[in-house]
Amino acid sequence: AKSITRLGLEGLAREIAAMPPAASEGTADAPPPVVSPAPAQPTQAQMAARVASDVVRDVVPAVVPKVVVVAAVIGVLVVLFVLMKACGA
Repeated sequence: AKSITRLGLEGLAREIAAMPPAASEGTADAPPPVVSPAPAQPTQAQMAARVASDVVRDVVPAVVPKVVVVAAVIGVLVVLFVLMKACGA
């Protein structure tokens, strides 16, 4: 939930930054403000990847080295592979 909230607030900050500044009153002859194009929105895959990485950061303590996490993932994949071969899949 924290990750999704943070991503939503970052998107809101981008939208606010892209808004044109407020025109000052009393300048009828002033040219219209230059509107910058809206910032590119992240794709759904990018959003999912950022949420997943934030969830992993929340679940796995920072003191655990990345090598241990990678070794655990590889171990789980090896076990799944052996089980699939044993079941004939």
